[in-house]
Amino acid sequence: MGDLKEKINCYKNDIVKNLCEFVRIESIESNLEKDMPFGKNVNDALNYMLNLSNKLGFRSKNLDNYVGYCEYGIGEELIGILGHIDVVEASNGWKYPPFEAQMHDGKIYGRGTIDDKGPLLACMYALYLLKESNININKRVRIIFGTNEETGWKGIKHYVKEEEIPSYSFTPDANFPVIHGEKGILGFHLEKEFNEQSKYIKNIKGGISANVVPSDCKAILYNTETTIRNIEEKIHNYKNISYNIEDNEIELISTGKSSHSSQPELGENAISNLLRFLMEITDFDDELGNFINCYSDTIGFDYNGNLIFGDMSDDISGKLTFNLGKIEFTDNKIKLTYDIRYPISYNYDDIYKKLKESSIKLGYNYSEFEHFTPIYIDKNSKLIKTLMSVYSSHTGDNVSEPLIIGGGTYAKAFENCVAFGPVFPNEEELAHGPNEFISIDRLLELVEIYTKTIEELIKL
Repeated sequence: MGDLKEKINCYKNDIVKNLCEFVRIESIESNLEKDMPFGKNVNDALNYMLNLSNKLGFRSKNLDNYVGYCEYGIGEELIGILGHIDVVEASNGWKYPPFEAQMHDGKIYGRGTIDDKGPLLACMYALYLLKESNININKRVRIIFGTNEETGWKGIKHYVKEEEIPSYSFTPDANFPVIHGEKGILGFHLEKEFNEQSKYIKNIKGGISANVVPSDCKAILYNTETTIRNIEEKIHNYKNISYNIEDNEIELISTGKSSHSSQPELGENAISNLLRFLMEITDFDDELGNFINCYSDTIGFDYNGNLIFGDMSDDISGKLTFNLGKIEFTDNKIKLTYDIRYPISYNYDDIYKKLKESSIKLGYNYSEFEHFTPIYIDKNSKLIKTLMSVYSSHTGDNVSEPLIIGGGTYAKAFENCVAFGPVFPNEEELAHGPNEFISIDRLLELVEIYTKTIEELIKL
């Protein structure tokens, strides 16, 4: 293709402009609206990518607003690239507004810049460069636009029902050099309705999603002299807890740090902080108080779930991770929402049995909203070796090995599919956290890497 970097640079302004426009669409899933199953904003983002596909000269298709794709090339065999256009909500702690795509110091800041809008757009321009080069592509290359990857996978499941499954695929939604295994994922709720109204706590609310470590949580307490005195005595031990008093109510505010739930050690769970503090300030002699005290003994606050599971880990994929992502208590009802990433060598039954035992001890109703089994692809497979070769030749890194992660990607959707990029070794993980960004240089570098990747995959 001649000087690939020079050709990419010719499209730099278009790539940056398109990503900024894409990020400004606040594509968080919302309620069904007319024929838009994931709400208007997600639908707008899907249409944006389909319209861009048409402008770039690709064939495109919208599958009932559940999912879409663009395609280029000819031949019976299909190569797939899977990305998602939806994003998680933006919690506090941002330097710049998360949906304005502001540029500072050569970086584009915004929700979705790295997860997954920037890498997905890079793949589109990679395919466009191959199209414009007029090289012979004897396979079809299809870029699939997933719509609710963050919240349930209905979009990609609709694709699987309706469309052809590629022979080989990758998703630009994790890390380099390449991901050959992913932990299992289990999302579940614990719910209970109390028989009596709490004498001390009016409501508690915190978190935005199971797969995000919550950065904020608030509780409204009834104002009593004892409660105020206990708060003042204990609050100096909690640097991230503050309070306000207004009339007959006390507002407790817990501030943490968001991160992806697969790496809870990178965040600070504001819900856990608040529950710990509530345990300290009073004995709460009612049903809710009993729950809070029992919670610390039954489920606990560590992010590996040791009280429930013990040391559940393996040499391949490490420890189980356990994230309390949301809490809602109001009108005598409480609902807790969790995300678990469990090691590859364990199975669903290992997890389910222990969770049920703990929920029974707490007297809670247990219900699941998602489950994905672990995946593992041999390092010596054609797909892994091809992607490792692209990465090594581009970076000169001949030391790094294929990885196993706790994150769940679209690699679980198809056979012969793995996650490939966009985060390089030793780089900060920005997905689901505040101040997500992608540098313009990195965005263009991803176009280069994914151009070479497509070239190699069509040779398989």
